Amino acid sequence: MTEPGFIPRTSILGICGTSYGLQLGEINNFLCIVVYRGKEVINFKKFDNITLNSIEDANYIVGWVNRNLLFFTNVMQISKTVRILIDQINSSTQCSA
Repeated sequence: MTEPGFIPRTSILGICGTSYGLQLGEINNFLCIVVYRGKEVINFKKFDNITLNSIEDANYIVGWVNRNLLFFTNVMQISKTVRILIDQINSSTQCSA
């Protein structure tokens, strides 16, 4: 668990070719991303103004993840992983509406 109140909105998805994984969720109705190395949480960030409705929001998340990994990772792999997680959230929102 990363922080009290964290509600996962996606599964943990690995970044291809690395031991890192990402998960999107929310804390107090704000989007949160969690970075895992194996099963250990290494960092998380709560975003106050991200809506996931624009490419700029996705790029902001990708940039934050890239800056917080312990070694250089292909940004395209991070981007693909974030896009899949955003799609998981969007598809679950459409199903529950």
